[in-house]
Amino acid sequence: MKPISRRRWLAHALGTAFAVQGCGGGGGTEVAGAPGVGSGGTGITGGIGSGGTGIGMGSISGFGSIVVSGTRFDIEGAELQLADSPVLRLGMTVRVDGVVQPDLLEGTATRVVSSADLRGHVTGLDRAAGRFRLWSVQVTTDAWTAYGGGLATLADLHDGAEVLVYGLPGPRAQLHATRIERVAGQAPVLTGAIESLDRRNRSFRIGAQQVGYRGAALLGGLTEDALAEGLSVRVRASVAAPELAALSVEPVSTPTAQEGSRLSLDGLISLLPSAGLVRIDNVPADLRNARLTGGSLSDLVAGSRVEASGTIAGGVLVVSRLRLRRNDSGGTPGTPGTPGTPGTTPDEEPAYSVRGNVVRFVSVASFRVNGQDIDARAASFANGASADLRQGRRVLVTGARVDDDVLRADRVQFLD
Repeated sequence: MKPISRRRWLAHALGTAFAVQGCGGGGGTEVAGAPGVGSGGTGITGGIGSGGTGIGMGSISGFGSIVVSGTRFDIEGAELQLADSPVLRLGMTVRVDGVVQPDLLEGTATRVVSSADLRGHVTGLDRAAGRFRLWSVQVTTDAWTAYGGGLATLADLHDGAEVLVYGLPGPRAQLHATRIERVAGQAPVLTGAIESLDRRNRSFRIGAQQVGYRGAALLGGLTEDALAEGLSVRVRASVAAPELAALSVEPVSTPTAQEGSRLSLDGLISLLPSAGLVRIDNVPADLRNARLTGGSLSDLVAGSRVEASGTIAGGVLVVSRLRLRRNDSGGTPGTPGTPGTPGTTPDEEPAYSVRGNVVRFVSVASFRVNGQDIDARAASFANGASADLRQGRRVLVTGARVDDDVLRADRVQFLD
């Protein structure tokens, strides 16, 4: 099968065409942190079929296996294709192929694919609004954006800082960051939809950024003839101002979905045509029978971030479980770019969770679970007290913030 972009895959699967950028990459847990292989997102042509098989696309929100869009995937036997990090980390975005159970809560991954969406130097930083630019892309953040590479918050950034960003596609030339980490001396990465394709001069634009692909390697089965307006691609480049000189161009994603496939999707509401019928990253979705947490349907606005899980039926994602991620303080619910603080509605699920045995225990402020560094000084404890925390105890840790790759725990529950 000829590799196609994520845009064309969803157009085929759901009977509509739309622009969707790809998933990003990240690094590290001892469960999920096996060395990456391959080039992360290039040349993946395997279909996901029906009869229990499915796909998860979105950011990693948990370890103990990995949690993506509310579905926990066992990745012990999975092939990892990580282009921009040797290991998996909270907040990085991935695509998971595998088998998903009917309740959409558990799955077994056969493949986990991840690549960074953006890498470059920050410009136009607006800390108050929680946004900045990389190349021509407007990057927005919220209270749950994870930080790594020495970054604790957006306050640690400055114009000119070099960062790697993983995120969810927003409107034209926008990306909602799920993870930002500081890097140094690495080649540029730019992801987005092709505009103003000029075959004669072998160039195109992504947003306002001009890209020249003369001499670039076309990867993932991409050919000159397949390049087209609106095709979502990832460009790895060297800089030759004012044009970005591409070293390689690859299609963002290449799975095939079928009727009856199960899909878990972490994305942004892009259109609200009528009550209960929406688009999530432009994927047609029916929410009318969904179990909703984190708010109500009336809270959904264009740009709201949601996690939706369901089944493809009649060209539509029929959602059975929907989670609205919202900022109840310091920002409008679901609006990208408002840092705010996580919501506190009674049925709201935690932003991040890590399950497993405590290792490398130093103190309540410093220990690991499944390779994730944790600081539980501000946490409440269930089925025990902070004094019971020690090497080998099995716990479930939940929290809303990841700064410098440390999960700031809000709650620690003992499971043994």
